[in-house]
Amino acid sequence: MRFSLIILISLAIVSNAAVTEVRTAKPVFFSYAWPIGPETYRDFTTLDMDEINVIDVGPDSLSYPPSIRNHYPPGILEKWRAEGITLVRRCYDRPFGENNRKIPLDEVTVEQLVERWSHSMEDPRIDGITIDEFIKNDTGIVAVWIEALGLIRKRYPDKLIFCWIAGKGLQVPDLHRAIRDNADYCMPEIYYRESAAEGFPDFGFPRFREAVDILEKNAPGISNKLLIGLGVHEKIYNDDPKINFSEFLEAQISLITSDPVMKNIPGLAFYTPARLTQGRIAFLDALLRKYYPNR
Repeated sequence: MRFSLIILISLAIVSNAAVTEVRTAKPVFFSYAWPIGPETYRDFTTLDMDEINVIDVGPDSLSYPPSIRNHYPPGILEKWRAEGITLVRRCYDRPFGENNRKIPLDEVTVEQLVERWSHSMEDPRIDGITIDEFIKNDTGIVAVWIEALGLIRKRYPDKLIFCWIAGKGLQVPDLHRAIRDNADYCMPEIYYRESAAEGFPDFGFPRFREAVDILEKNAPGISNKLLIGLGVHEKIYNDDPKINFSEFLEAQISLITSDPVMKNIPGLAFYTPARLTQGRIAFLDALLRKYYPNR
């Protein structure tokens, strides 16, 4: 049985910045794209995961011109919102230009980002946006991202903002503070390939805790908004035939939920359940019930 994702927001003033503390009725489980396996006919009226409560439904036509995501069956977004699923549109760290290619970061302007992010926010069927992805530490683009985040937060105080962050983006304290102060959730991408887990099952997945500690050091309080991003794209991360991928996924969730710090963060974000086999999607769903029994 699904329960509505209830967001209770309290505001505190810290160093002249409004910090949004997000509390939820249960852990947040975020799905990059619809959690519908490749074996399933995609009529979108049935999902292959019961525990997912936030879904990235894809970009709109302004964020990504060739997107067909505006052509879902009539009423499908309203159906899932009525059943308690939070729906967010995917936006990007920059616009797309000619031939539908991302433009160079040094050409991105605040106005371009705010225009596109606002277009998604204005959709009445959508609860907010997810920004994919903050991954650079260049001073110029970071300043643009920070200003755009602040503007979009002021313009839409009652809608949700989810931010993916990865790579060199994990080295930028100013960006981390801006995400803490303006976004509702920060999703560090900590994706492991089986081939990188030397000695598994004894491998300890150290980058999970390292990322959480870095983000919390740079932006105290941000751990209250973290959804650790797990790589569940089978074609990419299931790359060692000696390792069972189901066991590999369970080991990661088991570690996160037993670590004294990580077990207290709000939840998990998955890239991307739709790239798992249907059987493995069901297994992942069962893992969430097993390791988050008190939701």
